[in-house]
Order: sequence, then structure tokens, then C-alpha cells
Amino acid sequence: MDRHYPGLAFAFLLAASLSGLAQSPIPSPSASPATSPTLKHEEAGRRLQQMTPEERQKLLENTQKWKSMSKEERQAIRLQAKLRRERMEKSVDDLAKKNGWTLSPERRQELLERFAEERRNIEEILRKEMDEKRRPMIKEMIEKLKMEFSPGAASSPTATPTASPAP
Repeated sequence: MDRHYPGLAFAFLLAASLSGLAQSPIPSPSASPATSPTLKHEEAGRRLQQMTPEERQKLLENTQKWKSMSKEERQAIRLQAKLRRERMEKSVDDLAKKNGWTLSPERRQELLERFAEERRNIEEILRKEMDEKRRPMIKEMIEKLKMEFSPGAASSPTATPTASPAP
């Protein structure tokens, strides 16, 4: 699901948190014990206020998707989010170790947030590049299929498949 809906797990978890749907929040290993649910909800509220109307609409749609999911599907998304967070934390810890950084818990959290932000930016750039490359290839494929399956075309495919790079 992650590949098709980037950020969807975050939106689901945020929406679930805001609407009280989350049955058991996944505690972040880096979260301090002093972090209360009230502070988390306030942060979620701030994030919600910073969203554009389009982002809010998407969040609302995702909330509806979340509500319509089975308990198992929601648990699978929670697990995916937990695993993704663990991988990111390991990457950040490896980065700090490789560079000889000794970070306070606050600075480590800042690094985690910046790492995640930069990673999202990279993923968005790559997604756009792939969409741009895919678009003409799909157009070409559709034209080939139109010729092959249009009325008057031979009933059996006579065109030989051409090797093309995977999209």
C-alpha cells in the first residue's frame, strides 16, 4: 500500500488519532515518557491547521477509507508504519554514528524529522520523474494496442513484441 499511497499511513494514523479511532497508538521509541496524549493531539491539530484545503480533503477521504477498513487491514497499516519508522530511525542512527555525532534526544528527534522531510522530498521528485517517463511510454503502448485491436486488424497479433525498459 505504501507504494501506491505515499503518506497514506501517516494520514490514516493522524486521522485515527484525531477522530479517536486508534485503538492502541504505537509508541515511538524516541518519544519521551513525558509526552502526553494531549500534546500529541495538539501537535496533530497544528499540523491540520497548516494543511492546504486539498490536503485536508485528502485527509478526510483517507479517514473514510480508514473507517471502512477491517481491523486486520488497519493493524497491517500500523505495522507498516512501525517498520518504516524503525528503518528510518536505524538510518538516522547509522548516519550519526558514521559522522561521529553524539546527539541529545532532542537533537536526534530534530534529525529524524529533517531526515524524514528530505526523504519525502526525494521520493516526490522521483515519483514525478517516473510519471513523466511513464506517460509517453503508456501513450505509445495504447497506440500499439489500438492498431492491434481496432476493427479490420488481424484477429491474431502479428506484431512482434519489442523490448522496452520497465516503467
